[in-house]
Amino acid sequence: MTEWPSKSTPPDEEFTSRINNPTLGGPRRWDFGNLPQLPHSDPDILLSQVARFRALLESDPCDQRSWLGLGRTLMQMGRPAEAVEPLQRAVELEPEDTAAHRDLGRSLLDSDNPTLAAEIFARAIGLAEAAGDIQTGHEIHSFLRQAEKRLDQR
Repeated sequence: MTEWPSKSTPPDEEFTSRINNPTLGGPRRWDFGNLPQLPHSDPDILLSQVARFRALLESDPCDQRSWLGLGRTLMQMGRPAEAVEPLQRAVELEPEDTAAHRDLGRSLLDSDNPTLAAEIFARAIGLAEAAGDIQTGHEIHSFLRQAEKRLDQR
């Protein structure tokens, strides 16, 4: 059986000064602000992502996540009209995925099809509420209001 000291002994001064000093091996305050960030809009990176998703889809055309990734990458590249088809495929493969519906609606809205976007958003709100996906539901409500505003402006 292990015997523990009855009283705690205070740590020596040298030890406490060392553990509180980052230069002597003590805890450091992590600052990630100085790390280089990869630009999310770097065309070379985005093109390589598109190629990677297309290669994955060649080997497995029923991979919903690859269709979703391809559509999102095309949206990030500023090509929403091209993103519609992959996002439609993602929705077909997983009709309960509220994020896929949201992204499909956004691609339709950004490719100047607010009528169809509003229909997709309305369906997606129902899915989000049924799934209890509160955050995505709030986002979809916001996009639905944008689609309705565009319809009112016509």
